Amino acid sequence: MTPENVTRMAQIAMAIEPIPNKIGLTTRYEDIVDSLKLEYFIVSAINSGNRIQELMSREKFTPSYDLLTQCVIENHLNRDGLRVNTAQIIALWPILITLRDYKCNSIEDLTTNMIKHFKNSCMLDVSNLQLSQHFSLALWEGHKKHWKLINIKSKTLWEHLHTIDEYFETEIRECFPTIVKLYKELNQEEVYSKEMERLFFKFKTDKIPDGWLADLMASSVFLAMYFDDYEIR
Repeated sequence: MTPENVTRMAQIAMAIEPIPNKIGLTTRYEDIVDSLKLEYFIVSAINSGNRIQELMSREKFTPSYDLLTQCVIENHLNRDGLRVNTAQIIALWPILITLRDYKCNSIEDLTTNMIKHFKNSCMLDVSNLQLSQHFSLALWEGHKKHWKLINIKSKTLWEHLHTIDEYFETEIRECFPTIVKLYKELNQEEVYSKEMERLFFKFKTDKIPDGWLADLMASSVFLAMYFDDYEIR
């Protein structure tokens, strides 16, 4: 698949994620707070395109988390608001790199090869992943509780992700089991908004923050387009 097509699918999945009704989150019906307007999510998704295309065009097995850092910064071009879809982008990055570097014909191939990606990564990747997370969290003082010291000891993402037991890092380290479940549960023949509302309520749990669940849903939609040529209805 061409870098252009991968980029287009990723932008679509992120741009339409906030549209369906999900109680407690920004949707087509309500901006939950002024810094999380629907328009900001859409602009952010569009802003992500240049770095995603550059990522998918890079030579295989090239360290590429520097582009993640650029992507989350450029995410803010031509819009107001703060952190809106950074977690979507961070979740997508190892997925995109694995699809670029390894032959993946199925979701099972993806998760198997993602472990290889984490183990074959380098210290530069570890640093840039953390810089991306810290940049977005440092935009608002309410995120101070999530701030962490930069880890410069781990030589690979595999090592680094095993030093943190919080939900998001655990989800990444385990190769996104929630995304896999969402992908397999997705009824691709149903109207998009109706199906997203169903999935949100089915998977909503105290163990997963609502915003992160929505972010992971965007990744599952991207994978449905990538593997199954899923069409938004």
